[in-house]
Amino acid sequence: MAKTPFSLKLDSELMEEVKKQAEKEMRSTNNFIEYVLKKYIEEKKQNPAK
Repeated sequence: MAKTPFSLKLDSELMEEVKKQAEKEMRSTNNFIEYVLKKYIEEKKQNPAK
């Protein structure tokens, strides 16, 4: 699957939390954000009413 680059602006406090969580899971920040988004999308597909 090809990846599309894009810019993302986040609140600095949120970004620090994302970095901490990514580090805990031994992921890059980019990979962690992609993982969280995929997980969220899959959850929404399974439970569209929530």
